[in-house]
Amino acid sequence: MICNKIIDNSHLFEKNNSYIVDTNVLLALFGNKVFINQASNNPKLSDAIKYYNKAVSVKAEVYVPSIVISEFVNRFFRQRFKELKQKDPNQYQDYKKDYRMSQDYKTDSEYIKQVIKQDILHNIKLINDEFDKVDIDTIFNFGNADFNDNLIIHIANQNGMYLISGDNDTKTIPF
Repeated sequence: MICNKIIDNSHLFEKNNSYIVDTNVLLALFGNKVFINQASNNPKLSDAIKYYNKAVSVKAEVYVPSIVISEFVNRFFRQRFKELKQKDPNQYQDYKKDYRMSQDYKTDSEYIKQVIKQDILHNIKLINDEFDKVDIDTIFNFGNADFNDNLIIHIANQNGMYLISGDNDTKTIPF
C-alpha cells in the first residue's frame, strides 16, 4: 500500500493541509531519552520530526488514530520494562507478572497518561479510524509494511492526508 500524499524536502507546508502522524514520530517527540536518542541517529526519522514541526508551525491540522496512541503506549511500556530489567534483573524477569503488577508500572502509567493528555493531544487531534469501513484485503497486503502501517496509510489515503513517518518498515514508500 502506498500513501497517496508524499512529503519530501520540497513539500510546501500550508495551513489547509492535513497530516497524520506515525508512532515513531510520537516516540521521538514525546517518548523517553532512549527514543529521542534513536531519532537523532536516524536521518529519515529526523526529517519526519522536522516535517511535524513545520506542520505545527503553519497551524496545519495534525491527526493521530487510536492505533498510533496504542502502539505509542505499548512501546513506551516495553522500553521501560527493558530499562528496569537491566537495572534489576532479579525483580523484573517477566513483563506481565513482574512489571505490570509493580508500582513502577503504576507510576509509568500516570506519566504516560499525562504525556498523552497534555503533550500529544495538545497539538494533535484524534481521528476516527473507521475500521468498520476498511478493506481488510488491502490492509493485509503487507509488502514491506506491517498491519498497523498499512492501516495508518489507509486512514491517510481515505482522508486525503499526508503521512509523517520515519518508520523503516515504510522505507519503500517515498515520502
